[in-house]
Amino acid sequence: MKKILSSLILLISSSNLLTAQLLGDTLNIGNVRTLIYNETTLFWDPVGQSNHYVVPKGSGKQTMFAGDIWMGGMDISNQLHLAAQTYRQSGDANFWPGPLDISNATAGNATTWNLIWKVSRAEIINHIANWNTPGYIIPASISSWPGNAPSGSNYSPVLAPFFDGNANQIYEPQLGEFPVIFGDQAIYFICNDNFLPNATNNPNMKIEVHGMFYAFSDPAHPFIDNTVFCRYQIINRSGIDYHDVRFGMWTDGDLGNANDDYFGTDVGRNMFYYYNGDSDDEGPGGYGLNPPAQGVLFMNHQITSTLYYKNVNNDPSGNPGLQGDYYQYMNAAWLDGLPLTYGADGRNAGSPTCLYMFPELTDPANPTLWTMASAVISPTEIRAIGAVSLPNFNANQVFTFDIAFTTSFPGSGGPAASIVALQEDVDSIMARYTAGTITSTEELHAEINNTSINIYPNPVSDYAVLSFTSDKNEKGQIIITSVDGKQVAVYNNADTSKSIRISKKDFAPGMYLVTAKFPGKTITQKMIIN
Repeated sequence: MKKILSSLILLISSSNLLTAQLLGDTLNIGNVRTLIYNETTLFWDPVGQSNHYVVPKGSGKQTMFAGDIWMGGMDISNQLHLAAQTYRQSGDANFWPGPLDISNATAGNATTWNLIWKVSRAEIINHIANWNTPGYIIPASISSWPGNAPSGSNYSPVLAPFFDGNANQIYEPQLGEFPVIFGDQAIYFICNDNFLPNATNNPNMKIEVHGMFYAFSDPAHPFIDNTVFCRYQIINRSGIDYHDVRFGMWTDGDLGNANDDYFGTDVGRNMFYYYNGDSDDEGPGGYGLNPPAQGVLFMNHQITSTLYYKNVNNDPSGNPGLQGDYYQYMNAAWLDGLPLTYGADGRNAGSPTCLYMFPELTDPANPTLWTMASAVISPTEIRAIGAVSLPNFNANQVFTFDIAFTTSFPGSGGPAASIVALQEDVDSIMARYTAGTITSTEELHAEINNTSINIYPNPVSDYAVLSFTSDKNEKGQIIITSVDGKQVAVYNNADTSKSIRISKKDFAPGMYLVTAKFPGKTITQKMIIN
């Protein structure tokens, strides 16, 4: 295979550098099957050195080999800080599992944090309905969800998003609380760039990265079913205000047969993409006639540069190495400092400079056609980077980035038709994203019981009736405690369709807390006994 990587070193330890395998899991709910690792490595197995972005699922055909994030920015002294990696070879292993201390940006033990979380919407709905059912066992995907940092640590108290039924900022799945995810299945990870010194010889950025990759099962809408979505939330824990910041999404596109691919940019759609160099993607791993196109879509930020480079070393348009190579590429500049130019191979000093490579006719600053075909460049194996420019990334700031990886099949018509199909699919995806349906959690929250407690009269002078206003007929538990925490009464199998009579003679005068526990909700109300 074309990417047999030697000297793959995965170093994980808090005191000694030990060789260890990072942890990944498979997203497979829709028509794509792909592997996600817990330190931003995407789509491939860095230990087994095989790729896992299979679409259609079960076909054995793959459109991408690898992916990862890059980020760099300047401090007040114009020193470049960088966090970037490709294949975690010696030289660019820069992300490690776990969060950062919120006061000094130190990382915990990466072996301890070598975790990843995968949960489905179906599991969550079942948990909401049954958490209080006798005999129900909370699945590990929900019970282990990293809603809170470990007790006694100095990480952010709330880590992964969850439904907080009693608003105490404590994740309590035993009370019906649950992970909040997008899609029908999600993989969540937390990592940072400050566990080890930066392998690229630049100072670390000291960023904490939360990633949620998710997908939908929607065969009726292939533009959704053939797409993997992700949300990155990147937190600046460094205490430094960075400027001239670039955030990049790097991918190694291998569309079936990896050696006959083209690369393009659609500026208006905030997308770069891969497509086949001819109508037949030949070979045992190829898609055959009318192969698909693979898009990388920036959903909530304007793409500000794209660039592709060759799989060669010691070349100004080849693989990045140390120092500022990654930052150069995110600024649409070659490794020798020459800016990207419009036309041909992008390295013509006499041509106008530009920011987007092979944009066809979508670059508003350059109205003439520029594609790999028009430049008479042979289809080849391609790696590419698309970047977003941030004027500033200040201390404690959170940068949220939503991306979609979508595969579009033309049916007929060859490479040109695959690009048209991709454009149409991306337009449909963005219509849903703009409407809020892709990142909506309303359906999960709709499963929650909207029950409230009614106590009348209150204060209680003789007796009172405890009743419920509810949109569901369910059973739960009522616990009455004194203000000093002593449990006074318990009513098991309380029914929302029935009332409970409370007599003053059973309680000493004073204030009490009445807590009702129903599926997906815990309610507490004060009761006064005269």
